[in-house]
Amino acid sequence: MSRGNVNKLEDGVERKCLVSQMSSPKEGLIRFVTSPDGIVVPDILEKLPGRGYYITADRKVLEEAVKLKVFNRGAKAQVSIPTDLIKEIDEEIAIMQTELISNRSYQKLQNQFENNYVNSNSSLEGVANSLARYHVLYGDTNLINSEIDIYRSITREEIQAVAKKYLNPNQRLILEYLPKII
Repeated sequence: MSRGNVNKLEDGVERKCLVSQMSSPKEGLIRFVTSPDGIVVPDILEKLPGRGYYITADRKVLEEAVKLKVFNRGAKAQVSIPTDLIKEIDEEIAIMQTELISNRSYQKLQNQFENNYVNSNSSLEGVANSLARYHVLYGDTNLINSEIDIYRSITREEIQAVAKKYLNPNQRLILEYLPKII
């Protein structure tokens, strides 16, 4: 079901990238907000107040967003784009790699996972989809009873370890996707 730029899927929430206009899971996008003085601010942990707008988490797409000034469209106002916006994003990632996320942000993440899990299994269709996925991918339909516990067991230290392992500039993949013209 769609409402604005938000699509509720069985696995969570999608947002539309301002550059590609493609809907993707929030996890693959970077949220931006506009500060009270009209400056674009990256919101990596999604905790800043204000209307968010999203760009695919890819350096090339971010550079394109800055060049095309698509932030004005996302903010629905004229905004100021810092010249070092991409550097700010890299600094936020570095903070995630060197410092544990706050207890509040950690609790927010756990609540989001739990909410997505409950929403995805709140209908007969959602339960059937989950059971089919567990059977096909893992060969174990009983995972429907323990998946939430797996999410709850993830620690702040594990999140930091994943950021250190996977969010490095030399390990980033730039994928250009061109939709088929119909």
